[in-house]
Amino acid sequence: THMLFLFHTPVSTAYAMTRLKSTFAMAGARVTGAMSGVHFGFIDLEGRTSGDVPPGLGGVHRIPWRGRSLSPEGRETLQGAVRDHGIRTVVGFDLPPGSPVHGTARAAGAGHVVSYLGAPMSSLNSGLRLFLKRVEIRLRAEVADRYVFESEAMRETGVRGRGIPAERTVVVPLGVDLERFHPATGPRALPVDLGIPEDRVVVVFSGHMERRKGVWVLVNAIQYLVEELGDHRFHLLVCGNEGDQAAPYLSQLEGGEAQRHVTFAGYRKDMAEIMRNAHVGAIASTGWDSFTASSVEMMASGLPLLVSDLQGLSETVEDGVSGYLFPPGDHKAMSRRLADLANDRALLESMGTAARRRAERHFGEALHVERLAAALSFGSP
Repeated sequence: THMLFLFHTPVSTAYAMTRLKSTFAMAGARVTGAMSGVHFGFIDLEGRTSGDVPPGLGGVHRIPWRGRSLSPEGRETLQGAVRDHGIRTVVGFDLPPGSPVHGTARAAGAGHVVSYLGAPMSSLNSGLRLFLKRVEIRLRAEVADRYVFESEAMRETGVRGRGIPAERTVVVPLGVDLERFHPATGPRALPVDLGIPEDRVVVVFSGHMERRKGVWVLVNAIQYLVEELGDHRFHLLVCGNEGDQAAPYLSQLEGGEAQRHVTFAGYRKDMAEIMRNAHVGAIASTGWDSFTASSVEMMASGLPLLVSDLQGLSETVEDGVSGYLFPPGDHKAMSRRLADLANDRALLESMGTAARRRAERHFGEALHVERLAAALSFGSP
C-alpha cells in the first residue's frame, strides 16, 4: 500500500512546513509499513536540495497546479502517479471541499482522500447559512473522506463554517522534537552575536511578520515598559524578519530608550538554543492564528507563554499555570503579565516547568506521528 502527500507549494519550503514534511513521512511510513511506500508531490521541484524531502521516499513527483486547482498536466500526472505506484491514499495539504484532487485521485484508483488543514477554512456560520453549507457538502461528490485539523478552533471553521460533517474530522495538534527543544541545563546564555545584555529578561518571538502576527503589540509593550513605566529589565528578541520587514518598527523605536531593548534577528538556525536561553515566549497575534509550531517549541524549551486569547492560539496554554492569555492587541495587559513574571522569579520558573511538562505529555513528536498515522489509516484498502 502506497500513500501520496500532495503539496500546493514548491519542494523547497521553510519553517513549519519543513517540520511537517518529516512528520508526514514518518506517519505515512507507519501506515504503509515502509518509507518506500510514501510519495510526495509538489508543484515544482526546481531548486531541490537533499534536505528538502526526507530520505528513502518511494518517489517525489512534480504535479503542477493552477492556483489551488490542478492544471490539465497536473491531473494527468496525478492520475499516472496513483496508477503506476499503487497509491491507495492521497493526502492533500489545505484541500477544500470540491477540490479537483478528490475526483482525480479516486478516478485513478485511490481508495481514500484526506485533506490536511494548516489554515482555517472559513468564518463561522449559523442558522440558515450554516444549514445551506451542510446541504451543499452533502450534495458534493468531491469531498474528502477525512479532514485533519491542527486545533479545535480550526476544526470548528470546517464544521460550523463549511458544513463538513463532524464525523469526517479529527484534530491532530502539532508536535515538537523534545530532545532538540529543551530547557536550559545551566545559566542562561544567548548567542553572543545578538548583543543582548545578560541581565535582561528576554522575551522571544519566532514566526512570520505579517501584521496579524502582532509584532507591533510586542514592540508597543516594550516601549510602554521602558519609556512610560521606566522598567528597563526587559528585552524583546524577534526572529523571522526578512528584507526590510523590521524597518517600520525600527523607525517607531528610533530615538527612544526602548530602541536598546529590541533586537530583530532575522531567520536563525539556532532557534532551539535561543529559546532555551530566553525567559518568556510571546505570540501576540491580533488576527486569526492557531496552534503554532513556535508555541510548542517554546513550551518544550521551558518558557512560560504569553499569548493572545483568540481562536486556536488559546489552546496552547493553561492560563495561570504554564503562561497567561491576554486580550488581543492589548499591549498594556501583556506588559502587566511580563512584570508579574519578572517580579516573581519562582513563578517564572514554575510556569516554565509546567510548560515543559505540558509539552512532554501532549505535544511530543512521537505522539504527533502516532496521532497523524491513526488519522490517515483506513484499514485494509
